[in-house]
Amino acid sequence: MLLASGLAFVATYLCLTITAFITSVDHAPLFVASIGATAVLVFAVPTSPLAQPWPLIGGHLFSASIGVFCFQMIPSFMLALAVAVGLSILVMHFTRSLHPPAGAATLGVLLGTPEIQSLGYWYVLDPVMINVVVMLLLGLILNNMVPGRCYPNKPVPPRTSKKEDWVSEKALFNQNDLKAALSDMGSFVDVSYVDLNRIYSLAVVHANKRKMGDLTCNDIMSRNLITVVFGTEVNEAWELLHLHKVKGLPVVDSFNRVLGVVTFADFVRHANIDESKPMKEKIKIFLKKTDGETSEKAEVVGQIMSSPALTMNENDHAIQLIPIFTEHDIHHIPIVDDKKRLVGMLTRSDLMRAISLLPV
Repeated sequence: MLLASGLAFVATYLCLTITAFITSVDHAPLFVASIGATAVLVFAVPTSPLAQPWPLIGGHLFSASIGVFCFQMIPSFMLALAVAVGLSILVMHFTRSLHPPAGAATLGVLLGTPEIQSLGYWYVLDPVMINVVVMLLLGLILNNMVPGRCYPNKPVPPRTSKKEDWVSEKALFNQNDLKAALSDMGSFVDVSYVDLNRIYSLAVVHANKRKMGDLTCNDIMSRNLITVVFGTEVNEAWELLHLHKVKGLPVVDSFNRVLGVVTFADFVRHANIDESKPMKEKIKIFLKKTDGETSEKAEVVGQIMSSPALTMNENDHAIQLIPIFTEHDIHHIPIVDDKKRLVGMLTRSDLMRAISLLPV
């Protein structure tokens, strides 16, 4: 929360400073009160649906315009206030721009000084729109300068693969059920589908961790290692993959530290020499060693491997493998010791086998 306070302080000060150079201070205030509340959302809860760019912009502009309209069209002061607030909420709801601080923007003219009231619809542009745009830009810059923060909150695209349920086949509900549950609430819930899905995923991880006890990567990894080095020829690595019936080989250096991983997918990606030929023929051409001192294609695994490789420490809890496998869509992870030396390999099958043996 100290970080959020500091960011809000910097943003508010800069917003005032920048606005002073842009706005015409002779006929408009530098700052509208609603921007202070906006700073709370943008910097304290940047993942909230209420804090995202469209609600910030749309909510303010719609509400400010409604405030001016009610001031000019409704003679009764109290009735104008009530209509302005109610109408603003209705418009923000239907335009998907619900932003609570904008409720203050709609009252800016009605409760403002005669100088502000004389601005009419100019009030929507100066100072409201100027404040909103400046605060949004500061939110984008300052939030994304902090490691671990992301603004605006990026939605997770829907997955079409069945791989997403590979460790939660026994779950009582899935991601679509979570999304439907939010819609069935009947009122706005200040949590995004992304955050709710993340909470659910973490809950599954903790539940499995509780069931798995102290099971570590060292307990379930394979120690029968087949490795290659940077200079291993591609045809040799291809033969090793087929001979040992594995999907990937760790590439290590002279100290047995992992440089990368070479998989069948790496061969396919680099063998795309002639679109008109079948893949089997393209692989055959790719594996053939080039005569001479120069080559236009990759000749050793170091040129085609995926690097850097994702690794896990042998003492890491096995449950930590679940988000690695699912989020990166990989099938095997090199396991290293405290000195970063390769000590084992762990596959999805190894983890699934360990989970299947857990007591129900």
